[in-house]
Amino acid sequence: MRFLFLALVLTASAVAQRPFTLEDIWVNYWFFPRGAEGFNATADGKHYLAEDDGGLAKFRFDAEAPVAAYRFTLEGRPLDGFDSYRLSSDEKKVLLATETESIYRYSSRSVYLVGDLVDGALRPLTEGQKVRYADFSPDGKHVSYVSGNNLYIKSLEDNTLRQITEDGKVNSIINGASDWVYEEEFELVQAYDWSPSSTYLAYLKFDESEVPEFAMPMFGGGLYPENYVFKYPKVGEKNAVVSAWVHHLASGKAVQVSLPSDIEYLPRLWWTPDDRLVLLVMNRLQNHLRLLLANPASGSTRVIWEERSDTYLELPEDPVFLAGSSRYLLTSEKSGFKHLYLNDFEKQSSEALTQGNWEIRDFLGFHEGRKEALYTSTETGSMETQLFAVSLKGKKRQITQAPGTHDISWSGDYFVDNYSRAHLPYRSVLYDLDGKELRALNQESYEIYQKLYTEQLQLKPPVFFSAPAADGSSLNAFAIYPPNFDSSKTYPVLMYVYGGPGSQEVTDGWMGPNYGWFQYLSTRGVVVVCADNRGTGGRGKAFRDITYGRLGEIETRDQLNVARWLQAKSWVKDDAIAMFGWSYGGYMTALCTFQGSDVLSAGISVAPVTNWRFYDNIYTERYMGTMQTNPKGFDKQAPIRFADKLKGDFLLIHGSADDNVHWQNTAELSMALIQANKDFEQFIYPDKNHGIYGGNTRLHLYRMMTRFLEEKVGMMR
Repeated sequence: MRFLFLALVLTASAVAQRPFTLEDIWVNYWFFPRGAEGFNATADGKHYLAEDDGGLAKFRFDAEAPVAAYRFTLEGRPLDGFDSYRLSSDEKKVLLATETESIYRYSSRSVYLVGDLVDGALRPLTEGQKVRYADFSPDGKHVSYVSGNNLYIKSLEDNTLRQITEDGKVNSIINGASDWVYEEEFELVQAYDWSPSSTYLAYLKFDESEVPEFAMPMFGGGLYPENYVFKYPKVGEKNAVVSAWVHHLASGKAVQVSLPSDIEYLPRLWWTPDDRLVLLVMNRLQNHLRLLLANPASGSTRVIWEERSDTYLELPEDPVFLAGSSRYLLTSEKSGFKHLYLNDFEKQSSEALTQGNWEIRDFLGFHEGRKEALYTSTETGSMETQLFAVSLKGKKRQITQAPGTHDISWSGDYFVDNYSRAHLPYRSVLYDLDGKELRALNQESYEIYQKLYTEQLQLKPPVFFSAPAADGSSLNAFAIYPPNFDSSKTYPVLMYVYGGPGSQEVTDGWMGPNYGWFQYLSTRGVVVVCADNRGTGGRGKAFRDITYGRLGEIETRDQLNVARWLQAKSWVKDDAIAMFGWSYGGYMTALCTFQGSDVLSAGISVAPVTNWRFYDNIYTERYMGTMQTNPKGFDKQAPIRFADKLKGDFLLIHGSADDNVHWQNTAELSMALIQANKDFEQFIYPDKNHGIYGGNTRLHLYRMMTRFLEEKVGMMR
């Protein structure tokens, strides 16, 4: 079975009778198993397309062998591969993205090719130019894309090109794509969408001309560094002014959509089946959310859904508008937990389809034939994810059963279950919607990895337990113990933390390469512990929102309480408890190391926020309020305020080209530590972003962190 998954072929001789190394994690990629990735189902619901040897192949869901293969030629030469693809609705054409390069976390640009699935012919969408977010119109007659911050439509019938906007300008006006902060915090990248009839093209315009600029030096091996300059709105600063427009394909005219004057953010747009536009708008505090129903001909709007909160509101999942009616499915946390509601925008009614003290993780969509909504949730436990279906009358059924994490790719009458547990890599299985297993998609890869972890490396699964929060409540936690753990001996402890709002590190699902590092440390005599403090996700809005307006305060109390609880254990070497975290976890590590000198002897802080004033306003003001509502809150738990309290060992790491958490944070903390006359270690990775990767970078980083722990808390060699 040829399918989209990463399978590393490992032989027993490669790992037999030897401990694994950091190179095995970051060079050999032993801890990067992946399940079967997404597939594109065809309209008949019985087939799907998947990448196959540089082309595409068509498969039946209920059979392993392909029923058709598609190979492409460009200027007489076979195409040797592509990065991603989109299928036209009539399934006769395909958009192939090649030479793709990343811009920020989610955004990218590519050279696009339009392929014919009948004869395999390819033609360039543009003449070698890299553009963003190419997409077919629903009728398959046009392709739209963003280039130079303007929006274009190309006819596939006569090859004519229409420029929809003309005012696009770098660091000023963006049409059809989002700005940096919307991409990072709202996960909005393609900011345009076709109406179902292909009559209209709705798009957002970002006027970021008054947003302050941030500059990063990029070294690149040249004689003089070049400054990379982009718009980045920090706390209290101006955002881009966003407007919504509807381009009428027939007339070529654009209509501006009427928006309320009191909104700050417009992070979503959708179409109903009958060509009406729906916009999601929010105020700056992000505690007032409205859905607007817009007339695409006039641009007039009316409110069809409204929600408020004393703290903040998370964005709902993409709604499903039911064909032939005014009903739609929408998620909301108005009960205190994220649930699914059946709403009617004409009757202004709302009915809960799910309820209880558990959360929907992902609303996957609606199956028209079965009249069921599909979703994954924590109903069986806050550390698990299971697949469920619920009818429009509220009748519910559980589809997956095995304990652990079920990551679902659903299409038509079938779904792929990328199933894992904390100690088991992804096993990808194809099922029908009755839960009947059809076949495993990566069985060989799964068995290789399972043998590697359990037989060759003899890794011990994480042990889940409850740890005490500072207020006496219970926190989800796990520990990874050395293979020959003996409670009569003492061991150093590494506490791993993230701890940010709505996050979860303690889940019964595959943890990725960090899990490899934790297991590596455990084989060298270190106990690795992770606890999800109050403010994290999976346990309802009240548990998450307790940190509102005071980020870092309760989380630090909880983490240090867990550290002191561990310190009291007879098997813990009480002067050898360290903490490690990245991003929000780096922020937490700095706070805990500075404020918990009685219990933490060392900290490794990677890419930390060191004062909330330095971070972007959408994220920070969501959880902290604004400078007007919470003027003193932004500085209260800033690590730079507590630099003089450092007594243990501290390693501070950052990438100089971090567009997300700027290197400025580490520079300011370094200055505070220097002025407090505190010894610490620092390492900057030139031209590396927030992920700090590329070439040997990750290997170097983890080797350096391992050596630091070896020197400061001790471990077996």
